[in-house]
Amino acid sequence: MKSNSRTPTPIVVLSRCLGVEACRYNGKMIREDFIHHLSSYVKMRPVCPELEIGLGVPRDPIRILAGDGGRTLVQPATGRDLTQPMTTFSQSFLGTLKEVDGFILKSRSPSCGIRDTKIHDADQETVLERGAGIFAAAVLEHFPDAAVEDEKRLRNRIRREQFLTRLYALARLRRIARRPTREALNRFHAKNRLLLMAYNRKELDRLDKLLSDDGEPDAAFLAKEYKRRLSNALSRNPRYTSLIGVLIYALGPISKQLTDRDKALFLDRLEGFRNGKIPASGPVSLLRSWVLRHGPRDLRNQTLFNLYPMELNEAAGPATKKPLQRSLYDI
Repeated sequence: MKSNSRTPTPIVVLSRCLGVEACRYNGKMIREDFIHHLSSYVKMRPVCPELEIGLGVPRDPIRILAGDGGRTLVQPATGRDLTQPMTTFSQSFLGTLKEVDGFILKSRSPSCGIRDTKIHDADQETVLERGAGIFAAAVLEHFPDAAVEDEKRLRNRIRREQFLTRLYALARLRRIARRPTREALNRFHAKNRLLLMAYNRKELDRLDKLLSDDGEPDAAFLAKEYKRRLSNALSRNPRYTSLIGVLIYALGPISKQLTDRDKALFLDRLEGFRNGKIPASGPVSLLRSWVLRHGPRDLRNQTLFNLYPMELNEAAGPATKKPLQRSLYDI
């Protein structure tokens, strides 16, 4: 596991079938290159809710049905109602997680799907809608501030960047929240100012006010509220114009140390990002190399230039076959 004093080691709950064990209903395992690479940088906690409630491998498929009494999890081939066992396990398992930063769950799964699980009618003839599986719904309820994604969406580099940004920010904050102080929160906030400027100015203003208000002395409360607002800020798609503005702002203190050729290259990267031809990591990584060499200490310490290990971008593969949209991550 690779980490250092500046880069934390996030804790991630992972669906066990995603490269850990052949435990899908059909007896197979899914290998995802990004998840395999990520496992060297985070602490994985694999789980298969369906195995945990006693279902074997292979096993008859299960489904979520929607009726007047709410949603139920059933195994049509056997007629078993698995709603209570799955609910009980979900509550028990999630209740044991004292520290967690994110979840990577199996898409479309009746237990682990986050948003694309088929919800059938009571007669099992019609798909009424798509939503969260039973375990995933409990995850979203218990950990509303965590970074949560499925393996399918993480195949897109833009969404990976967003997931990793939120995951590592929360992991950094977790280290402070163990023994929070107002001073430590203020230092954390100062290091994340450019990141928050790019993502959500309104939440940045709210966090400024939260930490400047002397009326709340309880550091534990401040840390909890700060986490909620930080996660909210990083969960929304920042406008591409916001990031460009922040990068130009950050260029100011080091502009005199750069050649005209350097500046032209930077503007070219910005234009490529503006037009949707390259992801945000393009101009950010270029500016980072100059900031580390020429920037003042407070600029070098900005997490915008050290969001997560750069190797996670380098090994991530192609972004997408479609051009990026004007919004930073919304494709």
